[in-house]
Amino acid sequence: MKRIIGDVYNVKPYSLGHLDCSVYLIDTKTNDGLILIDPGLYIEPIINIKEYGYNPKNIRHCLITHGHLDHFGVCHELKKINNNISYYIHELDAEKVEQTSYDSYIENYYKGFEYRPIKITIKIQKDGENLRLGDYEIKCISIPGHTLGSIAYYLETENQKIIFGGDICGSALKLSGGNLVNYIKSMEKILEFDIDILCEGHLNVIKPAEKVMEFIQACMMMNEYVHIVLEEDPHNIEVLYNLTLLEYELGLYDNALDFCNYLIEINPDNLKAKELLKKIKRHNPPKFEFVKSYIEKFFSNQIYSK
Repeated sequence: MKRIIGDVYNVKPYSLGHLDCSVYLIDTKTNDGLILIDPGLYIEPIINIKEYGYNPKNIRHCLITHGHLDHFGVCHELKKINNNISYYIHELDAEKVEQTSYDSYIENYYKGFEYRPIKITIKIQKDGENLRLGDYEIKCISIPGHTLGSIAYYLETENQKIIFGGDICGSALKLSGGNLVNYIKSMEKILEFDIDILCEGHLNVIKPAEKVMEFIQACMMMNEYVHIVLEEDPHNIEVLYNLTLLEYELGLYDNALDFCNYLIEINPDNLKAKELLKKIKRHNPPKFEFVKSYIEKFFSNQIYSK
């Protein structure tokens, strides 16, 4: 657990190769107790806040940025600690949390994980809706694109503007409920806030404001590349290489490895890709094979739909 600023903490940083997300905490120092943002998949990091003088039973609110399991899967375990925690998510993603059976998303990406649904306490309906928790005013910013109901939670403290963005670096792919046009508009909206600190779901804390802006702009470019490669032209060598390089520069080494392996498979004589692969492997990223499976599913789905 690490202090970010004031009473805002990173409970569990993201770890390369793990499906779990970064977990954040705000201490209101009032009867509203502790606020969790995206509690993740596992209870252990949350229990461990005791080592820093915090009681998990004082968690009163749980804000979820979007309906992907790695951001809310542990909620049923949280209820065992405190059955009176209030859970928040956008109404358009609430069904993912309240579902009573596994969907294809869980089956494909979290095999073996036993998810038990919970009831959402407050379903966010309006863009810009404010939550008054303790002395904090947290604004709910609707940022559809990664999912239909993605939310960024915005607050100001100690003269710093902070956003808990969920998966800013996440994809806006159609088969996982994403939309590129909406994603680009959402990122442009966030840029208007001139954020000082971005608490990201899979790359931890990004600051100061200049780096936040550069990061979001890079993520927008990355998603445009991803859309071309996975949903338009999977043999576009130039875009594939640029995408792989960008993901490497962003520190998304597991994704970079996947795309680079695919690039070399379809273009074996690409010396630049081979040199980049050597650099990527120095970071020992885990091997995923998402690219080929997504391309196969997407284009077979397109043929079927015609």
